[in-house]
Amino acid sequence: MIDPSAQAAQQTPHWQSSGEHRFYLRGDVLYWQCHGPMQLKDVMAVFEQRAALQRQHGRVFLLFDAHAMAGIPPESRKYAIQFKPDPPIQGAIVVLGASLIARTAVSLIVAAARLLGRPNMKTVFYVDDEAAAWAIFDRERTAMGTG
Repeated sequence: MIDPSAQAAQQTPHWQSSGEHRFYLRGDVLYWQCHGPMQLKDVMAVFEQRAALQRQHGRVFLLFDAHAMAGIPPESRKYAIQFKPDPPIQGAIVVLGASLIARTAVSLIVAAARLLGRPNMKTVFYVDDEAAAWAIFDRERTAMGTG
């Protein structure tokens, strides 16, 4: 049997631009690659792409490459904290290559969102290499019974 995540990871992506950033969609995966700060319009774009992909597949796995991320401005953090996803996220979120400061910022956003009415906020996984991210997606798909 062919591992779907390994197979997807080996395919050449079709990159799309969103401001300074770029992303691709592959099956139930949204791969977002940061280049600079995550401005409000960028955070909104990630959330829109995530919701559309989940509506199509019933779940979404977000791989957020933070190697070249240059921070999350206050208005972006506020929006991410207050945002009520529709539909609520089903899947997993993996942050790749985040600095200690970026990990702290994302962890604070997730904690604040939980406190302000999103108790079902998914765990965010942090990894240093892409293979580990795809392995998490495989594990989470299996746990969801969709592997």
